[in-house]
Amino acid sequence: MSRFKNVMLSTDFSSCSQHAKRYAYAFAKQPNGILHIAHSVEVTPYPYSLVPEGGAILEETLREIRSAAQEQLDADVEEAKVAGVQTKGHLLEGYPPEKIDELALELGCDLLVVGTHGHSGLSHLVHGSTCSKILRSSPAPVLSVKEAEHEFVDEEGHINIKKVMCPVDFSSLSEEALPAAADICRRFEASLLLFHVVDSRIEYPMLMSNTSMPMEAHLNETSIVLLEKIQASLSDIETNIQVVMGVPGKEIIRVADEENIDLVIMPTHGRQGLSHVLLGSTAEKVATQAPCPVLTIKPQLVLADIKQPVPDAVVI
Repeated sequence: MSRFKNVMLSTDFSSCSQHAKRYAYAFAKQPNGILHIAHSVEVTPYPYSLVPEGGAILEETLREIRSAAQEQLDADVEEAKVAGVQTKGHLLEGYPPEKIDELALELGCDLLVVGTHGHSGLSHLVHGSTCSKILRSSPAPVLSVKEAEHEFVDEEGHINIKKVMCPVDFSSLSEEALPAAADICRRFEASLLLFHVVDSRIEYPMLMSNTSMPMEAHLNETSIVLLEKIQASLSDIETNIQVVMGVPGKEIIRVADEENIDLVIMPTHGRQGLSHVLLGSTAEKVATQAPCPVLTIKPQLVLADIKQPVPDAVVI
């Protein structure tokens, strides 16, 4: 998992995408590594369809956009090659999340790097939705990178991961993030923070037993015991545990900042609709607002080369 070689950088040519190049270069520079830089051109027929000559205007607009995008893409590919990265460019046409995911699947990419604006509110709706949709549907792990954040790749392109956070929620939906986090910690000799948030918005009947202990104290104690079991299975890694009560997304972001975390690793559920609202939005919130890069992994992405199992647990 940690030795990503077939890397894709999804770019919209914004400053965020330019910043994300540093991370794409660093992982693709490994022996036999390759970087694919991809951009998808999307132009809606509206408002061109409202005028008789709209079709011709739309086609001319598309030609101009394609030409400008190809020119910028060629420049980015050349820049990467000068930096010593084997690189190919891919100019696509269509809805960016779909086209990027299709290409990543076709090429068998093992890491997708995206720059995210880190906005909330209206700015997030405009700029952040593409990143969020890629997170939910990408066939490869996604590394979300923001500008002006805690960096683990320096200006010389060296990877310096010393502290990794893996949020855990003890459900049975995924076991993906724990072995991935452990693998990265072993490679970079990093410490691992196993972190659980007792969600203050919901009840936990699966963790409650016949006890007179106050619910919060019981949930905290039970969570610590479960985290200690995971900790015991990772005896070759410096591992710490922490349990707090609150709203998962907010607490993950807060503690990642307080603990000076270099990388947060967590799965995304890939859901749509109501299930996404209830369960899937935490990973997207963290990916776009955490103070450090975030690696999100879809639950079904099981890599055979990670041999050491961990107890059943899952990340929100």
